[in-house]
Amino acid sequence: MKDRVKKFRARIPEIPLSKMASKEPSTVSKKRRPYMAPLSKLNDSHKLKRINQDLKSQLKRNTDQIWENEKISLRNKFFVLDHTAEVLENYRRIQENEIFNHVLHEERDKKAFLRRESRKAENLIDNYDYKFGDYKYLQSTENNTSIYQIAGSVDIFYEQTQIKNNQSKLSNGLKQIEAPSINQMASGQMNEFQDYKSKQKELQNFRIEKMLTPRSNNPDLQKYLEDKAAYETASLGETSADELTIKSAQSEEDSDKRIDIIRENSLANEFDHIKNVANQVEQYEQKVVDEYKHIDVYRAKGKSYNKINFNDLTVHENLNYIKFNLKTSTEAFQLFEQIKEKYGNHPEIPAAIVQKLANKSNIKRQQINKKLLSKWEYKSILRSISQNIELLDNKQLVDTIFSIGKLHKRQTLKEIETDVPQFYQFFNYFVRDMLKEAKDRINELQTVQVAYLAKGVENMRKILNDNNKILEKELREVIKTYSVQNAASFDPYSVSKVLRYLYTQNDGGETSLKVYEALGMRFYQNLKERRESMREMTLDDPLIDIEMKDILDLIRVYSVYAKPEKQLFVPQLFLDESLENPDMGGQMQLQTQLDSSQIKIENLNQLSKAILSELPDIIQKKSEEINFSQISDLMFHYTSADMMQNKNFIYFLEKTAEDQLILREKFITLNSARLIWGFGKFMNRRLQPRYNQDIGATIINRYELTKVPSVSHKLQRRVVDLIIEHKKAITTDNLALSLYANASVGFYDRIFFADAFQQFTLNGQAPSLKNIGYFAQSMALLRNYEHFDHAILWLEQLIINEPQNFYEKSGFNIASEFSFVQTLQALTYLDLDKVKNSMIILQFLDFYAKSLEIEMTETHINLVPSTLWSLMALNKLDQNFKLMEKCLTVVQNEKLSNLSFSDCVLMNQVFNEYIKHKELPIDPEQRRLFLQLGVRQDQIEQKSNIDYYKKVYGDDIVYQLIQSFKFMSYDGNFTVDCYNPVRGGYQALIDIDFADKKYSYLMANKFDTLRDTKILNTYERIRREQYKNLCKKDGRELIIIDYKVLGLMFKSSLSKEEFRQKVSQELIKPYQ
Repeated sequence: MKDRVKKFRARIPEIPLSKMASKEPSTVSKKRRPYMAPLSKLNDSHKLKRINQDLKSQLKRNTDQIWENEKISLRNKFFVLDHTAEVLENYRRIQENEIFNHVLHEERDKKAFLRRESRKAENLIDNYDYKFGDYKYLQSTENNTSIYQIAGSVDIFYEQTQIKNNQSKLSNGLKQIEAPSINQMASGQMNEFQDYKSKQKELQNFRIEKMLTPRSNNPDLQKYLEDKAAYETASLGETSADELTIKSAQSEEDSDKRIDIIRENSLANEFDHIKNVANQVEQYEQKVVDEYKHIDVYRAKGKSYNKINFNDLTVHENLNYIKFNLKTSTEAFQLFEQIKEKYGNHPEIPAAIVQKLANKSNIKRQQINKKLLSKWEYKSILRSISQNIELLDNKQLVDTIFSIGKLHKRQTLKEIETDVPQFYQFFNYFVRDMLKEAKDRINELQTVQVAYLAKGVENMRKILNDNNKILEKELREVIKTYSVQNAASFDPYSVSKVLRYLYTQNDGGETSLKVYEALGMRFYQNLKERRESMREMTLDDPLIDIEMKDILDLIRVYSVYAKPEKQLFVPQLFLDESLENPDMGGQMQLQTQLDSSQIKIENLNQLSKAILSELPDIIQKKSEEINFSQISDLMFHYTSADMMQNKNFIYFLEKTAEDQLILREKFITLNSARLIWGFGKFMNRRLQPRYNQDIGATIINRYELTKVPSVSHKLQRRVVDLIIEHKKAITTDNLALSLYANASVGFYDRIFFADAFQQFTLNGQAPSLKNIGYFAQSMALLRNYEHFDHAILWLEQLIINEPQNFYEKSGFNIASEFSFVQTLQALTYLDLDKVKNSMIILQFLDFYAKSLEIEMTETHINLVPSTLWSLMALNKLDQNFKLMEKCLTVVQNEKLSNLSFSDCVLMNQVFNEYIKHKELPIDPEQRRLFLQLGVRQDQIEQKSNIDYYKKVYGDDIVYQLIQSFKFMSYDGNFTVDCYNPVRGGYQALIDIDFADKKYSYLMANKFDTLRDTKILNTYERIRREQYKNLCKKDGRELIIIDYKVLGLMFKSSLSKEEFRQKVSQELIKPYQ
């Protein structure tokens, strides 16, 4: 609306007032008529113009006033309209869903009805009612009429019906039959039909009994077969082959002498074939009927539904009833109470009840204690199993353990002890007996049974007390031994379940590694068989039925062992543009040094990579089965492994996730955090492969990551918008991870960042140290100074109120040390002066430095550079000189592969500050490497800025500047001493020499200052100060050129000559 007002104001014409004086008063507006008389006396054009401007400004003010008065009501109106449209759209969707659910329910009812009907015997057998009828036992029959009388009456009924049918076919015969006799016959037929319907069940049972009579006792059939045999038999003396038949009955003179040979035995063979087929059909029909009789409990027991009891059934009948007919837990408890005395030594019945409750019931987690554990009947069922557990066969034992694990999967032992204390002790004994029995029988089980056993024990891990945990560990060891010995017989499903069991137990022992290798080799063999079957287009694919959850179990395990080996990673973005320099050395020499320090890859690592490289093809073929949770798991684990070179698969996961978000696929924020975390790691693969573990990368990540942020940030934008729009619940841990993942790719959403800050301060307490670390790192990556004061206040509160978070029994907790160094470095990078003013942080830092001086080991190698850099920035390193000596000793003793690229850059800055200490244990090779990587960092930053400003100004302004310096040097005012000079691991733009002065030009860019401020970050402050001191040693002064200033000069220049003149006036003459 405001834009429309502006356009309207721009179109307001200037009305020439000189014409108003000559117009008729009726043609002029009433508001301007008072001006007509004075205007007629005015001849000065300047005064008329001034009056016109005043009137126009008055009109503009009135327009603005109208806008100010009406904008609130307009906004409210538009809000109501938008809200109403949204409500109507939601109502329409609700109606569509109701219609769809109704149609879907009808379709499902039809399909269920067809399935039920297809299983009935009467629908499987033609003329079923005629052949078998109702076979059920007649519980309520009280009529003692003989079954033979019923059969006779029905035969009469059929005879009369046949007569009537014959009469209907003969039109002439109908005239000879009188109407009364027909009516009388019809009434007799109806009486007979009613008698037949009342005795139908007895009649059908009689027919079944009659059909069961052997055919050898059927006189009609025997007579027919004997007569036919007499007709078909011929004397062998009459013919030498088959019987001969004369075709014509004419006289011998007139007859055709030809004869036809009819092979009567072919007719007999066809008849025998048809008879055999009929017999087979009858046998099949009889088999179906017998099967139905077999499961007809009421017929077998001779009791009705109201009179029959579970004690009347056999063990197998009770098991069938539990499997097919049991509906509620109340009915299950009644069944057990009735049969426990008669079948007390048959544990398969209570085991079947437990399995039914676990697999077919919908008991929720909150109702388990109320509906099961508090019932004494459930305890009685488990006691019966425990007392006779040795009588269970292997399958029933495994199924029972699996069912117990599934029933109590989401419970904890503490909940059972608190809510149902009377059940707690017995339950521990019951679990103990189950684990012992499983351990004793492990060698008797099949591989698929071991898989189900592992899955059941895995689900039971939260309900095990200390003694049962020991038993579980022993059982796990025998499962591992069994898996190694029988790996060749495992199928993909069994492999996935055993590996998942070991993965959830966090078991990485030596035996577990053998299991991972043995089962991995077996699964890799399955992958090879799959490739072979697809190549030959056969149907014996061993992975054809594998599900996505099983594939995910395999990926979770082997992604752990497919992680990249520790090695010094130098970003390879701009290797082709490396410059020759004496301080840098050759890139080939650096690469040789890195290759010599690589760790040899073990067999399990190779196997893991081979398995993960084969699975994307299977996953893509199952794209329709993947949900958002599985996509997030795939993204997280694949980017954690050394498989990020498969860019197509990662982008496939991103596209699939985005499609599901567009379709409003439901997701929880845990999955969204894992998704954008994994994708952020993938985007940083060429710059920061260790991702969050590389602390130093936070403050040197000063290059433009994405070329087209609007495209590269689509996934992050959609996830953040949905979280904000639907107000999804998100934990502080997932929120911190999401902030860091978004910041690592340069994505910043002010609303999401503000909401995260509000959630961190929701309960009035400081967040955890880990979350503060990620929050501070996110601010440092984004150069966001907005919430700095709160972050430093949180750290002070933790140091004062919760110092126990930093320690464990043996000293500092390494995880807390990591988070503390992570936070300290980020805060120091953002505002050095405020950190210096915090006495609480400085005192704790002194204490930490003293303890680190004593406790430092090789595990601190990745904390050393960031710790030393923070101490150096805070002027604390001189006080901890011994710590620096020990840190350098640890760095010198460790392999270079344990240091990241950013660690080397920070160490170069520390060395430049303290190179004056000659007694420091500095390795010349390490020093040279740090100098090389420091230059590499400046090259990456320069290249990133060139690309960024090339998009802004349309040309490489740095190249144009160097060309201008080069061209102007020909005039003789100055000489170019060096292009891209390097001092102390820092690369500048150019060195120029005047007659009496020398200068070194350094480029300043947007990454040097914090977002929306002109405050330099601490790394850049130290870098400039150190480079300035290095220039002084060479007798040079430092001149800093801002990219923005240079860009405006280039943009405002009409030609290269004009640009050179501006460069000369603003960058050369002031210093000449």
